[in-house]
Amino acid sequence: MAETITIDPERQANLAAIITRLHKGEAAAIVRKDFARLIQGVSASEIAAMEQSLIDGGLPVEEVQRLCDVHVEVFQGELRKGAKAHRLSGHPVHSYLEENRAAKTRIGRLLGEARSLAWGVGDPAAARSALDDLSKILVHYERKENQLFPWLERSGFTGPSKVMWGKHDEIRTQFKATRSALDDFIAITSKSGSRSAALPDAAARHGAEAGHGIEAGLAAPARKGAEALPEAEPRSRAKAFRAEARNLAGRLRRMIFMEERILIPNAVARLSDADWADIRRGEDAIGFAWIEPGAVYDPAFGGAKAVPGKGEKPAPSLSDLIAGAKPGQYDGAGGGTQSAVGGADTVTGGAGTLAGGAGSGAAGDGAIPLQVGALSAALIDLIFKRLPIDLSFVDANDKVAWYSDNPHRVFPRSPGVIGRDVRNCHPPKSLAVVERILGEFREGTKDEARFWIEMGGKFIIIEYFAIRDGEGRYLGTLEASQDATGIRGLSGQRRLLDWEATS
Repeated sequence: MAETITIDPERQANLAAIITRLHKGEAAAIVRKDFARLIQGVSASEIAAMEQSLIDGGLPVEEVQRLCDVHVEVFQGELRKGAKAHRLSGHPVHSYLEENRAAKTRIGRLLGEARSLAWGVGDPAAARSALDDLSKILVHYERKENQLFPWLERSGFTGPSKVMWGKHDEIRTQFKATRSALDDFIAITSKSGSRSAALPDAAARHGAEAGHGIEAGLAAPARKGAEALPEAEPRSRAKAFRAEARNLAGRLRRMIFMEERILIPNAVARLSDADWADIRRGEDAIGFAWIEPGAVYDPAFGGAKAVPGKGEKPAPSLSDLIAGAKPGQYDGAGGGTQSAVGGADTVTGGAGTLAGGAGSGAAGDGAIPLQVGALSAALIDLIFKRLPIDLSFVDANDKVAWYSDNPHRVFPRSPGVIGRDVRNCHPPKSLAVVERILGEFREGTKDEARFWIEMGGKFIIIEYFAIRDGEGRYLGTLEASQDATGIRGLSGQRRLLDWEATS
């Protein structure tokens, strides 16, 4: 389900007023300051939503497109003032730094809650909330693994994929250990009848502060029917949780240091403006931790220079960039374009339209003949997206060639994975197994491999299939992942005729 964007009515009205001024002939450079103030602190998704709302309200698309040149003026104005592109709101580097800043605050909150529990004055629910909130940093790591690392690998900088991903996994493991320690503390306090480990009254707090022991604040009669445990047991569990939280905090802070002192400076030095624009286009497929990327930086013209040098041509406008673009260059993921404005939606996939020229999507110009029947490329893509299974294909050279872009994936995927060596798509600890599977498939000794795991309360099946042609030659590997939790819980039967009564 798509995320709902809340639009500020006043901001929407101001945007419409800017468009009206442009329509009346005001130059983009004059309107720039007002537009810059309007988008300050506003996410790119909200600006897009406001523009779409204006179109839905009857404003011609051409009028909204006038904003493109104004946006270019804002971007170039920031560069003229000496700002680096990667410091602009919305640039991938800016987003990483903003998330790190947010993470530091949340690390402090978790440590504070852990300290309070160890002192006997904390709230387990608050500690759990702090831990859950901090765990959103894992999305930050997923974005690095899937969107930043592939471009660094192409530049010859493979260290992050081989080393930093392993450190990410260590942090993931430490999150589990910290959560387990907190669960143990909650379980033991519940069993002992302790009142959420909080000091129950002022007298108990005074006793703790006076040096009479934290156990005074934890003392409470055991619940009827429950065996009373020594009060030292909850204390030891609280201290164990605090120790795990400190370990987690140390790992996170070291990772922030490595990112800001090693990874990001190297990435800025190695990657081009075009690379960063491509990285930004794929980031939304993974998501962000706590933040919404700003709108000052725009990948559509992220590589434009602010002031042309001697003999250089002026920076192109957005319309120039799009006019000279390759098919799919500005559609977010490449390989086709999609238009949601200017009449009926169209979907093109290089091989034909959704309608296939005949209105059915199954035949007509652009339809791809299959062994049985024919379908347009766009319809094939939609079918894959509708399947309740995530699919990925790795070619015979072990490069990721395709994945089905399902709305709700089991594992994160983003456009940056295309063309990536599959060995760099897995954490170091599982690399040996991946190598063995690919080797068996290539040699023809195995044709499939199946695994199942329990993750986040879900039962996940992961399968690999060797794809061969009619003569048995290895063409690549198909990976299929599925949340089989619901299927696993089925029992009895439901026939076709029962569908209407039970659906």
